Amino acid sequence: MCSISPELASLLKDYLIPVLSVILSGLIAYYVADRAVQAEIKKGRVLLQSLAQRYFISFLNCFNLSNGNIKNDSFSKSQHMAELQSIVDDFSQLTTNSFYQRMIDRTPHLVKTQVFARRELTEHKESPNFALNIGTAKVFAELYRESRRGKDERLPIEDVIEKVEKM
Repeated sequence: MCSISPELASLLKDYLIPVLSVILSGLIAYYVADRAVQAEIKKGRVLLQSLAQRYFISFLNCFNLSNGNIKNDSFSKSQHMAELQSIVDDFSQLTTNSFYQRMIDRTPHLVKTQVFARRELTEHKESPNFALNIGTAKVFAELYRESRRGKDERLPIEDVIEKVEKM
């Protein structure tokens, strides 16, 4: 049988085991932190897609589907304004997300989308008439496309977005 000398046993006990424990703890901490960041990025991507989808659902609800004209009633305007306000509020929550911070570097129209949404909301508040802003719809379409980059699955909302892009 092989026996360990007392000096080697002392060396293992005093240095090697603590060093290996620290290295293992560091690896575990890195793995957990990486998983948390990845979850936050996924949450941000979903939230960003949701904002764009909500805008287009609200946009679509502003039209009379039987004749294609914009609805002019105060309820439609109020409903669209309420959704725009909710989108603007959710954008401000998104700014602390890791995905947003990554997107801001490579997607200059992200900030533009926020500005356009606030601008359209202000236009609706100030104007007695109800008119949709096609510029806002187009920047939301760009934002949606950017947030879906790399995804092959086609969603039904994309038909609406394509129609808006052709306007």
